[in-house]
This record gives sequence, C-alpha cells and structure tokens, in this order.
Amino acid sequence: MLNSKSVNNLLLVLVIMVVVVVSMQTLTTKPGLWVDEAKSILLARSFANHYTLDIETSPGEYSGAKTLLQSSGYPVTVPLAGVFEIFGDTFVNARIYMLSWMCLALVMIYFFVRKLSDSRTALLSTLLVATFASFHDSGRTVVGEIPGFVFLLAGLYLWLEKREFIGAGFFLSLALVVKPSVFLSLIPAVLLIVLVGKSAFKNKLSKIIRMIFGGLPPALFWLTFSVDKSDGVGIRRNVLEFFANPYSTNSILDNILKNLSGVIHSSTLIYFGVLLVIAIFAYRKIIDEKLRALFLFTFIYSAFTFLYYLRSPGWLRYILISELLLLIITPITFSHLAKFWKYLTLALVTIQTVHFFTAAQIQYSDSAIIISDKIGMYESDKKIGIVNALEVSALLPSAKIYQTVHLLGIPTIGEHPLSKQNTMEPPDLILTGPGFENFDYLDVIEEKYELAEKHKGYGLYLRRSSRR
Repeated sequence: MLNSKSVNNLLLVLVIMVVVVVSMQTLTTKPGLWVDEAKSILLARSFANHYTLDIETSPGEYSGAKTLLQSSGYPVTVPLAGVFEIFGDTFVNARIYMLSWMCLALVMIYFFVRKLSDSRTALLSTLLVATFASFHDSGRTVVGEIPGFVFLLAGLYLWLEKREFIGAGFFLSLALVVKPSVFLSLIPAVLLIVLVGKSAFKNKLSKIIRMIFGGLPPALFWLTFSVDKSDGVGIRRNVLEFFANPYSTNSILDNILKNLSGVIHSSTLIYFGVLLVIAIFAYRKIIDEKLRALFLFTFIYSAFTFLYYLRSPGWLRYILISELLLLIITPITFSHLAKFWKYLTLALVTIQTVHFFTAAQIQYSDSAIIISDKIGMYESDKKIGIVNALEVSALLPSAKIYQTVHLLGIPTIGEHPLSKQNTMEPPDLILTGPGFENFDYLDVIEEKYELAEKHKGYGLYLRRSSRR
C-alpha cells in the first residue's frame, strides 16, 4: 500500500504532466514571441554558431553592445545554444527548453518545501504555483525569471537547510546573473537577514565572506561571456546609465507616482498584498528557525522588488519572484492560522485555475510566425533587410539578415539595410516592424520597393526589380 508521501509524489508527477499538456496546446503563441525573448534566442544562436553572446546585425557583424543585451544571462542562453546544436535552431525547441525549466521549477518547489515542512504542504505549494497564470506567462518564454527562480530555491535550500554558505552563494549568484533586474534585490535581502541574525558578528562576517566566495565563479563567467576586452569606458558608462534608468524617456519619479496611484486598481497587487499581510501575522506564530528565515527573506526581498517595480513603467514581471515565494509559503501560513488550512489552500488553487483558463491576460500572438512564413514563400536565397522587427529576426536564418533595431534603454544597434555606409547590394526584401517610421530611408522604401504583405504592424516590401 502506498503511503501519503508516495501518493503526493505521484500527484506531483500528475501535476507536471498536466502543465506540459496544457502548455503544449499554445506553446509558441501564448504568450506570443516578444522582443526580450527574441534577444535571448538570437544570443543563443550566435553562441551556437560563433561562440559569442551578441546579436548578429548582418552576416559576420555584431552589435558591439553585448553587455547591454544580457537582460537574460548566460545560464539561460548558453544551454539553449547547446539545445540548438543538438536538436536544431527552431522556436519550438526554444519553447520546449523553457518548458523543461518550468517542470524543474515545480520539482524544486516540491522538494524544497517538503524538506522544510512535509509532502502534503509541498504538494499544495506546488499546486499554487502550477495554477498561477504568470508562472506560465513568463515560464514559457525564453527569459531568465523561472531559471533564476530555480537557482534561488537551490541557494535557499543550501543556506537554510544545509547551512552550506559557499554553495548557497554560488546558486544565488547564478540567479543574479541570469536576470539582474529581477534578482538584484537578493543582495540587500541576504545581507540584512545575515546581519540581523543572533550569532556573533564574527560568524556573520564569515557567512557573508563564504557566500561572496561561492558567488565569484558565476560572476566571473558573466564577465567572460558578456564583456569584451575591447569594451572601453563608453560601454561601462552605458551600463551604468542603463541601470540608473533603463526606461529611456520615462521619468523615474513619474513612474513611481503613477504606480503608487494604481496599486488599488491592480487585482494582482491586492491579491498578493493580502497574502503578504496574512503571512506576516503567521510569522509571529512560527517557531521553526528555518521557516522563520524563509518568511523573513520573502518579506525583505518582496519589499525591495516592490521598490524596483515602482520605478518601472508598471511592469509586474519585476515582482514575479516575490509572488512565487508568497505562493510557496501560503500553505505554511494557513497551517499556522487555521485548522481547515488545506481547504483554504485548495480554494485558492481552484480560484487560480478558473482564472487561468477564463480570465488570465496572457497575450496570444502568432504575428511574427505568420510574417516569417510569408517571407519563406519567396526565394530562399534573397537578402532580407529588417527594420525594428527583432521578433521576426529570431525566426529567420541569420546568414540572410541585415537589420537595425531600437531596444528600450539601449542605443540603436545595426546599420539600416539601406544605409549609404552599407556597401552591399540593396536587400531583395525589406521587413518593417512597429515603430519603423522612426527610422530613416522611408522615401527609399517607398520609391524602390513595393508592399507585398502586411500583417498586424509588420510590412513586407519587395524590391521592384526582384518581384516575379
């Protein structure tokens, strides 16, 4: 006869199977391919082909801004390059790769919570994350949040359960380099928790030093992959400017005021605000030191990530990791406040499931796929000039592409395919994306090219002499 632990293990497998089946239904279209994901795919492709983490702007030519392009770091893009080498450079393979990270995250949640509590609580924590729409929204795309979350859980496990500070520092550093904008709050959160501990200052300092020592290899690898020896003061200055205000024309103060005024209108912020308040009440009743440390880490990390969210243009993805941490501790929270805590948790699971299938705002888009397929209808050896359509570039062979693109907070990269400085024969095809009007050479496109296809912000133009 199976014991309760074995039953919960089997239920975990069932949960993961359901997540896989549901995800495969709209794997490449929900959410649609977007610019940050396209960056990661192009970086992985460049590494697979030329062992450099930079975006190819034309065959053999790179942006020269690889440091600024690492919004999702090498722990995501380098393994993806390996997937491309083995299974092929396709968008489907990229999304399956990310689905694997999602499954690994669910396994990590289950075993992490089971170590700190029990298998029933662990299963409920896993269910709360598996039914959370934003987990699927960010998890299916090639970005760093969910891989970083896996590294975070590994670091917390080694820190809280094993008291292995070098290993904890290693994995926490991996989380930081995989998504700096999201995991930057790890640094003050970890420092504060260590410093407010009960041990002597000498022991606290020893823990911090060991964590720093463990975190050095991932950081040094980041420098190796992300910074060229040729990068000078200009690049370093651009990096500092980017982190000071990565939102281009947006005013940080305006963002803060707008986001503060919008808190009461955000169902997401209200939902997790309530869970946070309940967790704070439960924290006072928790005796176990490991659980207290986990709760305290969640509170402090959430406070810093919320501040980071306030300075953004209202991007909730900056608080995704805080949301996942709150979901993980919610069954533990309920168990310290109510006898019927299991039913409370299952009620939340039910609500999240209904929301996921009926009201979740996960953007559906197949536009980039459709327009790339239309390009494929023409001769395969044609040169393609692309203006501000990085998403489509990620779906086409790099050997055919000559592109320029403006990315938020980053100087425009690549020469315009019709630039006089570009001495090549003009491209046979020009693809324009949303916002292409802000680039030059509109008169040249109108004079020498003919609109062949148009689809949801994309325009495909054929050189008049090349149309059959």
